[in-house]
Amino acid sequence: MRRMRTLHRWLGLLLAAPVVVQGLTGAILALVPVFVPAFSPSADPATNTPLHSINRIVAAAHAASPEGMRPGRYIPPEGNTPATVILVPRSGPARGAGVALRIEPTTLAVLSTEPANAGLLGWVRRLHTSFLLEDRGGRQINGWIGLGLLAVAVLGVVVWWPRPGQWRAAFSIECAARGWRFQRRLHGAAGGWTALMLLVSAATGAALAFPQTTRTALGIAPSLPMQVTRPSDPAVPPDLDKAVSVALEAVPGVRLRGILLPARPAEAIRVLLGPPNTEGVVSLATVAVDPWAARVVQLQSPNTQSVGERVLRWTHDLHQAVGLGPVWRAMTVAAGIAVPLFAVTGWWMWLLRRRNRRRIAHARTAAVNSGA
Repeated sequence: MRRMRTLHRWLGLLLAAPVVVQGLTGAILALVPVFVPAFSPSADPATNTPLHSINRIVAAAHAASPEGMRPGRYIPPEGNTPATVILVPRSGPARGAGVALRIEPTTLAVLSTEPANAGLLGWVRRLHTSFLLEDRGGRQINGWIGLGLLAVAVLGVVVWWPRPGQWRAAFSIECAARGWRFQRRLHGAAGGWTALMLLVSAATGAALAFPQTTRTALGIAPSLPMQVTRPSDPAVPPDLDKAVSVALEAVPGVRLRGILLPARPAEAIRVLLGPPNTEGVVSLATVAVDPWAARVVQLQSPNTQSVGERVLRWTHDLHQAVGLGPVWRAMTVAAGIAVPLFAVTGWWMWLLRRRNRRRIAHARTAAVNSGA
């Protein structure tokens, strides 16, 4: 137990700064969806003007695309927000290189063109996922920090675990306590109330930071482009509205959540569908559609997913606190806010311990000198 306590202390001290960043940014990101409306209109609520078709919205984005970019994803309008088309490079990796075009769906006006992770929220998201080191292995660094936090949390639970008859004290703070004892009780009580969420957040965050390793461990085969009917004229864009209609016929009772556009005309379009008033990816259905033959190539729904794919999707939603209700979101936010408390109380206990040891050492030295 003493070795576990020592390892818990030093891991916590060394990882204090980066895990505080992870905790606070994670709490912010978990709160963001609370303020984002989740209603998809079919017309402008102010003027009742019908929205333009997906084909025309994507065409408008394509016309405004910078050189070397192509539409890679379409996100339908949500509430009062415009439609969004994510532009990706025509060749090379798309991760971290996207440009988001916000398009007014009733007039096709391009409202803004900016990097996909621009703005304050994008900065917070990049800080959370890669410590702003996207091109320097930041995602992997974040994953190792997450594994370190998981180890600290597991060791903390072992060290904290109360003896019989002391459970109430383990979850409470002794207000009359002072100094090191007060910091210890505060540290332990906060850990007792948030231990479950810390373990879940650290484990799921580490898994998401190493996506290929996680997919391999879960037995998920790599996702390869699906070849479809070759168009007679490759210059003619596929009919996205028809593809969505085919997908909705295959999965009735859902709403459009997005479209993944292929890099080449001879590849399937992936239509993302979800039940109304839901979020997250656990309930998401992905329909691969051949837009030229107007047929479903592949259907992946919650009922047809492999166990590994289902676990991966739950990992995503558990970490991001989406689709699991306000209680889980509140617990996730509370765990993120608690991380700085652990860091402060942990460091304060260490400093008080060092001070007390110096005082004892000085007292012993003074006693020896006085006896001499």
